[in-house]
Amino acid sequence: MEREIGKLIGSGGTSNVYEWGDNQVIKIYKPHVSDDVINHESYIGELLNRFSLGIPKYIGSTMTEGKRALLYERIYGKNLAEPLINGYYNPEIAYQFAKMHYDIHKKAIHELPSQYDFLRNRIVELENLDGKEVTLLLNLLDSIPVEHKLCHGDYQPLNIVGESIIDWNGACSGSPLLDVAWSYMTLNSPIIMHLLGEEISNLFLTLANDYLSYYCQLAGLQEDQILRCLPIVAARRLFDNNQSDNDFSRQENKNYY
Repeated sequence: MEREIGKLIGSGGTSNVYEWGDNQVIKIYKPHVSDDVINHESYIGELLNRFSLGIPKYIGSTMTEGKRALLYERIYGKNLAEPLINGYYNPEIAYQFAKMHYDIHKKAIHELPSQYDFLRNRIVELENLDGKEVTLLLNLLDSIPVEHKLCHGDYQPLNIVGESIIDWNGACSGSPLLDVAWSYMTLNSPIIMHLLGEEISNLFLTLANDYLSYYCQLAGLQEDQILRCLPIVAARRLFDNNQSDNDFSRQENKNYY
């Protein structure tokens, strides 16, 4: 007997996540997502299963409506974004957010895709930029110290449930500076104000600044070392938004370009 898809428990730009029995979830991709993207996430899941990271285990895949869907261990707990969305903020949230990210970056997994190659390709392929802008961004990318640390690729409060970090499809081997810059930029996204209003947006801005401060304290960094990476990760965001091409992505592009 075929298992029935349960209730929706999460939704994003590329997929919806549903209950799948008592202890698993099923990630069903939206029609515009290519098989290559799904296969890549499956590869990342299989690779990360080999390491003790305390993250949801990748179970495997199944077919639904003619498209491959991925199965993961279900994690229970509150989402780190919930307090802010409900209008509450405490600096301890920022410290937890920074400490969990810092702990990720203590690890190195060389088998993961190269963060450098990924970002370089995004910059080169970005149609919004002229040749001079591409050169400036590539020079900036080349100036970032080469590292091979475990990077999440989309570390943000919505991807933290209880004590676990979810959605590792963008995991790569690279520089924590760029990984943190992406998170800082995400917390400053104008889409938060568009969706949740000025009051909640200001809480996320406070979280962003406190997170950056705490992370730098933990890692022994200066904030400028991360902030100088923002043009690089903004180029990646532009590329992603061009691929999505919806009202939210176009709104965000107005602020980044």
